[in-house]
Amino acid sequence: MATPKSFRGRTPLLESRDSAGSRSHPTDEGPEAGGFSSGPRPLVPCFARSICRVGQRAAGVRAASPVGAPTAGVRGTPPPPPAAPGIKGRPRSPRPRPGAAGMGCGASGKAGPPEGPGGGGRGGRGPEAAAEAARRMQVARFRARFDPRVLARYDIKALIGTGSFSKVVRVEQKTTKKPFAIKVMETGVREGREACDSELAVLRRVSHRYIVQLLEIFEAQDRVYMVMELATGGELFDRLMTQGSFTEQDAVRILQMVADGIRYLHALRITHRDLKPENLLYYHPGAESKILITDFGLAHSGNKSGDWTMRTLCGTPEYMAPEVLLRKPYTSAVDMWALGVITFVLLSGFLPFDDESHTRLYRKILKGKYDYTGEVIK
Repeated sequence: MATPKSFRGRTPLLESRDSAGSRSHPTDEGPEAGGFSSGPRPLVPCFARSICRVGQRAAGVRAASPVGAPTAGVRGTPPPPPAAPGIKGRPRSPRPRPGAAGMGCGASGKAGPPEGPGGGGRGGRGPEAAAEAARRMQVARFRARFDPRVLARYDIKALIGTGSFSKVVRVEQKTTKKPFAIKVMETGVREGREACDSELAVLRRVSHRYIVQLLEIFEAQDRVYMVMELATGGELFDRLMTQGSFTEQDAVRILQMVADGIRYLHALRITHRDLKPENLLYYHPGAESKILITDFGLAHSGNKSGDWTMRTLCGTPEYMAPEVLLRKPYTSAVDMWALGVITFVLLSGFLPFDDESHTRLYRKILKGKYDYTGEVIK
């Protein structure tokens, strides 16, 4: 994601994220007292604002999860679409794909460098050919650092996402020629290791048609390579930016798939804690594509004592439930709150709770007041 964010932890700190944007950590005062550490505003507004206000795409603030990293799935960064009807503000600028913990396995056909010689048939001439050559060099440099065990099984085709603690590449299995995504998690630092552990704790346990699948793992000294299925249809966020909103029929189809995936996770006592359109990927570009839930960098799967109650303040502000903001013990019901916000966004093209000030945003969420100005469904 890009600048807005998912929050995790209680230390007052504002730090910048490379491709993922910036992330803020709440203070101990709570939302009603000012809620989060003061400091410069994120460079890019959060997803909610990207839809409702500036049309820019942002990443939630993830704590301990290398945001921007394609979590459970791997997705690439699609080109910025034109401003969509029904979305206020200027067209968003493309955001770099989040790092470890924040990415899904998706890829955009335009995200990676061309694979053929001559820059896509342009004979090596022009700015596009120069850009393609630069991307090829970037991939070559990245390939040089890959573990030989991975290179023995996969051909690297394109870098499709980067983040604070991870990168995602599109690869082709040498024996079958099938495309996959590999998420490379940098585990040399504590935050990267925590995000990697959190994601693997979930992905190793799940197998569901609406949840991105982990296929293979290679572990090195300071890196973990996660081979995942590749989603090529882009994010639900991107289609929202293009369409502005969905019909009730289309929204129901999407929500049924997401709800089915959430039901499966909750049956395993796994709470996602960062559900939003940016973490929902289309498996293929078609209108009837299934949806994949991705990005488990903030997911919770219980602890050794068997206590499934959570207390960590984390998530993306516009999608956080009141009990999380109040720092009360909470359960997997917070995912259902986020699903409700997603439902509102799909039908209206706007966030139910939105404000440039985090303090005012949290107060709106706690009051639970919102206005639906879309077409009345009869």
